[in-house]
Amino acid sequence: MVGKVSKRVVVCLPNDDSGFEEVQTNGTRFYIAAQFKRGELPAEFILGNGKIYGGYENAPLQLETQYRAYLRGVTEHNGVSLKL
Repeated sequence: MVGKVSKRVVVCLPNDDSGFEEVQTNGTRFYIAAQFKRGELPAEFILGNGKIYGGYENAPLQLETQYRAYLRGVTEHNGVSLKL
């Protein structure tokens, strides 16, 4: 399934690095589905394909459930991460 972006929405995302399994136990709504290093971003990424990317599970999506996907950039300098 290919979705379209209807509008740009700025959302304050949490700063934690919770994966899918963690949010299943703690009830958080946001989880990281994939992490890619600089220069390793694929030309295509399928959300919910069940594969592991950067140690995070890209968990399968449930039928008839609405999702919002966000893209977040992270930069590191001298061992300090800044999440954009």
